[in-house]
Amino acid sequence: MNQPNAAILAIGSLVWDTDDARRRWRTTNVTMGRAIPARVPIMYGRRSVKRGKTFTMTFSTGPGWEALILPLKRGIDSFDDLVRCARGLWQAESGGHASGPICAPWGRVAIRFGRTNRARRLASEWSTFNRNQGCATIAGASDDGRLLAPIRAVRGRLPRFDVILAAATQPTDTAATVSEIGAAWCEQAEGYEHYLFQNIVHGIRTRIDSSLLRFIDQQAPAWSTTSSPFRLAARRLGVVLSKRARPKSK
Repeated sequence: MNQPNAAILAIGSLVWDTDDARRRWRTTNVTMGRAIPARVPIMYGRRSVKRGKTFTMTFSTGPGWEALILPLKRGIDSFDDLVRCARGLWQAESGGHASGPICAPWGRVAIRFGRTNRARRLASEWSTFNRNQGCATIAGASDDGRLLAPIRAVRGRLPRFDVILAAATQPTDTAATVSEIGAAWCEQAEGYEHYLFQNIVHGIRTRIDSSLLRFIDQQAPAWSTTSSPFRLAARRLGVVLSKRARPKSK
């Protein structure tokens, strides 16, 4: 029996974070070289305590922007396979343990299922499993663990995956403006601005990215004059930075 196609929908640092756990997860579980751009509604909607109260990505209800689908190296055939995969993703995203609920008050693993008989069977078992976990209601996910965010192709058609898993986190600031989001990065000096720049460089984009880069350029935080990722992100989006943000010629 052929195993169903399965993948991870990544909307943030899971794609590029050099933390040991996430790097090991990527090496073991997904084929980064086959990443597929997808149009998904996402936004900088959550202030992260771990990242100095700067903003991280959440699902939204607005227009779709760009995220990445990462094909899994191994297919998912049984419900046990599905749970192992979901636990591995949750560990990579939360830094948690391999046992216990696959969720927290701030987030959970959610899954979009295809239309095959096998996908429908897995979906039914996943719904039952989630009803017994007692997870909090999280934006972008149903109470029984289904991924609600629509996923569309950027170009052509998406492959027909039977299972697409994602980590959904709860927004804290759904109405945050460009100034508020940008200021959070400008007002810190611990390197958390790299979250924005690495997302852009790796193809994870929102509608306000160019505006965020221009805001940061105007505010000119101390790190902006020496930040190569800042300049690289600007080049990727075609944003022209002020002279003070450009490297000095030798």
